[in-house]
Amino acid sequence: MKTEYRITPLSTFRRDSGRLTEWVRHSGGRLWLTKHGKAVAAVIPMFQCERLETWESVSLAEKRRQMEEGYARWKAVKALSGDTAERDFWDRGI
Repeated sequence: MKTEYRITPLSTFRRDSGRLTEWVRHSGGRLWLTKHGKAVAAVIPMFQCERLETWESVSLAEKRRQMEEGYARWKAVKALSGDTAERDFWDRGI
């Protein structure tokens, strides 16, 4: 069976994320997200992400733990420096 692909602008994905992620989940297709016409990210079915995890020999849980440790260290340094800026890189999910 051939994998189906769709290409959609990031702005459309923001608006229709629920419907588009359901399409990925049910069809097994891949969704390429574009910004100004250039591919910037992809939404893939979870089973494909799990295959990548196996291939890379690193679990998603371990990657998340590493990211959360880095975030905690960053927040500690920020607090020590007295930085009270509201624009928080990590909290914005960038």
